[in-house]
Amino acid sequence: MIWLLVYLLFIGLTFIISLTTRRWHAPAVRRLSFLLGYMLVKESIAYALYLQGKPHGFLSYFYRPVEYAVISQLYASLFDNRRVVQLIETSNWFYVVLTLVHAGWAWQQGQIYEKPTLLVIVGWLFIIVILLYYFYDLYRSDAIINITRQPVFWISTGNFLFYCGTFFLMGLYAEIRQIDQSLADRLYLINTFLNLLLYTFWSIGFLCVRRSVRSWS
Repeated sequence: MIWLLVYLLFIGLTFIISLTTRRWHAPAVRRLSFLLGYMLVKESIAYALYLQGKPHGFLSYFYRPVEYAVISQLYASLFDNRRVVQLIETSNWFYVVLTLVHAGWAWQQGQIYEKPTLLVIVGWLFIIVILLYYFYDLYRSDAIINITRQPVFWISTGNFLFYCGTFFLMGLYAEIRQIDQSLADRLYLINTFLNLLLYTFWSIGFLCVRRSVRSWS
């Protein structure tokens, strides 16, 4: 339970940092503030349901499409390759349709309150592919990158570590849960650590421009 409180505290702190530094960032980065606020509300509801012993996996159907849309559009705003941008925009609609289809199937199967592991994994796989292209595009660029003035670099590093880690963790968790629920629950604590790592990198990303702005004065 203490880890859940620390987790909510990290989200709240990162949310505050994103709000206080949003004036220095591009619109696509500012939208992360909305995602953090939405995430904070969603996780608070999930925590309240958890304390009452009620299922909360259904909340993913409301959160995951928003998460994917905000993060994918962040990168779409950075890429010059029009075909890549169109693929990202198309994938947004595909993921929305996939969410609705999965929710309908889960409702018919009586599994609507369970966490939609497959839906989550598909969304994270899409994000990992986008992140790989971002780092590839960054690598082939001739521009000299000053990472203290590149919030998206830090945000992307956190995203890559988190989504790659949780992508494999969720697949492993789903398999182990069928054998040993207690072991699966302990394994899932790794997910909390990955979340803390994610929000740490996001906070660095939000703050790095602020430091550089001060250095210009």
